[in-house]
Amino acid sequence: MLLEGLTQPSSPEVVTKRLRDAVAEPVELTEADGRAVAVTASIGIALGQRGTADDLFRDADFALYEAKGAGKNRWALFESRMLTAAQDRLALR
Repeated sequence: MLLEGLTQPSSPEVVTKRLRDAVAEPVELTEADGRAVAVTASIGIALGQRGTADDLFRDADFALYEAKGAGKNRWALFESRMLTAAQDRLALR
């Protein structure tokens, strides 16, 4: 999801909570005997200007993997240390 024009510092957290709440709504599957299925979401957030759209999505992806590493149904905000750690891991190869 790409959002433009967020005005409040807490906007990413507010949007993330609303997205996770929407995803958490039970879904009824008719092929599964009408049982409700719960879904969770891990979310990576990258804010600010980047050189390219690919850079923005790359940074959001790093944050996503940080969130997934912390457990299910989490979110993380991109920090430059995430990119540095990935570059360090690549240098070891």
